[in-house]
Amino acid sequence: MRPRARMIALGGGAAVLVAATVVAWIAATTARTPGQRAAQAAPPSRSMITAPVTSDRIVDQLLLDGVLARSATVVVPGPTAVEGATKLVITKVPVKAGDTVNAGKVLAVVSGRPVIALAGAFPAYRDIARGDRGPDVTQLQRGLRARYNTPITGVFDGRTESDLRKLYTAAGYQPVRRPVEASASTTPASPPPTTPTTRMVVPAGEIAFVPTLPAMVTSVPASVGATAGASLVVLASGAWQVHVTVDDATERALSALPPTTALRFGEGPLSQRGTRLVEVRDSPPPTGGTDGAAGPLGQAGQRVAIFEVGGSVGAPPGDPQQVVVEKAKSPDGALVVPVSALWTAADGTVTVTVVTNGGQRREVTVNVLVTVVGQVAVSPVGGALAAGDQVLVSATGGPRG
Repeated sequence: MRPRARMIALGGGAAVLVAATVVAWIAATTARTPGQRAAQAAPPSRSMITAPVTSDRIVDQLLLDGVLARSATVVVPGPTAVEGATKLVITKVPVKAGDTVNAGKVLAVVSGRPVIALAGAFPAYRDIARGDRGPDVTQLQRGLRARYNTPITGVFDGRTESDLRKLYTAAGYQPVRRPVEASASTTPASPPPTTPTTRMVVPAGEIAFVPTLPAMVTSVPASVGATAGASLVVLASGAWQVHVTVDDATERALSALPPTTALRFGEGPLSQRGTRLVEVRDSPPPTGGTDGAAGPLGQAGQRVAIFEVGGSVGAPPGDPQQVVVEKAKSPDGALVVPVSALWTAADGTVTVTVVTNGGQRREVTVNVLVTVVGQVAVSPVGGALAAGDQVLVSATGGPRG
């Protein structure tokens, strides 16, 4: 029994030794001198985050997404009557979207008769024939002049008839001829003519007058076999433009631009070309359309900003085209700092804090030139500031100064 008792006594002594060691270690690690305790109670040291001053040019831009368009959208309607036909049936559609339309181009064939494009400001409103005169005859002659150098007389004369015959022949058709009514001087005793006397007639539905040629086909509602209706072909005509649908805020921003504002085209077929704002207006329905019809860029009644296009365009109407409005820009080589580096006093004075390599600070008063997406172009007015300087953007653990 005694050996067992000795082993127990030895085990108890070892436990006491371990406990004493732990107490001594805790006391050593938690002990502090008066200087250490004072340092621990003091506020934390300040830390600084700085950013470099750069030399750059920044631009405050407004980016607008638009589409290529023409100044006029023309709907070519079907004829209301066709010579010798009892039904108005579309028998041929020789054009497709994207086609270029010049004077003399056949746009559609209805009941075997062509609808031919010529340049003109207003649609035909009557059938005209040899001997007729009026503004519609003058317009017809101007349209023919582009191909045949037709004289402008305002009278449907022999030269006009000759050039019309050439127009129809080139299109693959013959012009309409109608009998001439007998004159009042004809008497029963007069010998009858050996052949009926006829004269050339241009039915109103066979010439489609388009404000400016060449034009471009944007859509073809007509299909072979269908009844000719209010829309055979839709054309884009007139000067090239870029149309941008704008909301109220964008319209206000555009109207507030000074005349010297730089405008140019961004991404798209007209990239880097200069432009100007022509106007902001409601989007109208196409020429020949009805209220609520789609305009150059969406529904009629939307507000659309119109931008001028100079030079040729190698893309169809409807292609995307960005417009870049430079609202403000800094001079080349301006000093640029982060927005967070600016400090504004109660009196409105703006300063930046330059931090030297040794950690010293100095205040520099600046004028703000342009602010763009977190970056600010500034010019110093009180103190030196140069590219490469470090400016304070954040300080923690103490006052800024």
